[in-house]
Amino acid sequence: MMRKNYSHKSLKSFKILTIIMVLAVAMLISSCTASFKQGQNQVPLIDPIKATTDKPIDKPEEDESDNLNEAIESNEADNEEVKDSQSVNAGDKVKEFDAIKDMQLGSLKADMPKAEVEKVMKSELVDTVIKEEYGMETEIQTYKDGTVINLLDDKIYSIKITSSDYATPRGLKIGDREETLRKLYGEPSAIEDGKWIYSSRGYDMFFVTVKDGIVVEIMISQVL
Repeated sequence: MMRKNYSHKSLKSFKILTIIMVLAVAMLISSCTASFKQGQNQVPLIDPIKATTDKPIDKPEEDESDNLNEAIESNEADNEEVKDSQSVNAGDKVKEFDAIKDMQLGSLKADMPKAEVEKVMKSELVDTVIKEEYGMETEIQTYKDGTVINLLDDKIYSIKITSSDYATPRGLKIGDREETLRKLYGEPSAIEDGKWIYSSRGYDMFFVTVKDGIVVEIMISQVL
């Protein structure tokens, strides 16, 4: 009888202990679940793509590639524009006055013989003066259109024009603006009383008179 009671008490104790262990495990699981949920709320998960690219992951990868290609093409286009601009600037560089090629007004050229002048001149000769200069005989011809030609040993030494019928080899004419003169010939060696003087090898050979911003007279003169 004693042994039976003892067995009954042991079984009852075992059941109680089992219930306690089940409750303890249930509480532990509940606590872990709450902690896990709280951790999710406090520490957001870091998207590895966002962390490395700093861009939304919902943007298709091909879009980014397209943008990159567009940026490259745009940059290349800009570079081409700069190159073109540099080429234009390089081409616009004014050449130094040429003592041979630039010594011409219309069909009249330095060193042209008198007989040739009579053939190419369209304006009427109105006056001729012969005098001595630098120990040599010179002939000064004045034409109706205002052209004055100085002949030395029967060859053109200098020409002065005031008519727009004559153009320089670079295209400058009477009536052009000061800006055109500067674009075609650059800055002069000197300016005296409105006369722009251009030199070659240290000698003054090209003279342009500007009045109120307009070219009114052009003269070429050789060096004796």
